Amino acid sequence: MSDNTAILAGFTREILASADGGCELHLFVQPDADLDGRFKAYDADECEFIAVNGWLFSIEDVEG
Repeated sequence: MSDNTAILAGFTREILASADGGCELHLFVQPDADLDGRFKAYDADECEFIAVNGWLFSIEDVEG
């Protein structure tokens, strides 16, 4: 699967999610995703869809 597949499926918002301990995820999410709750995301590094518990991460939009 590729990033393009996720974008075509509506996962168009690109974010970085980081947590204590050095965990950082490069994700694509749907534009209206509730990032404070549990949400579905596309992990750009592992090329797969995952479920993320948003309350465990600091999240920022990728600009560019």
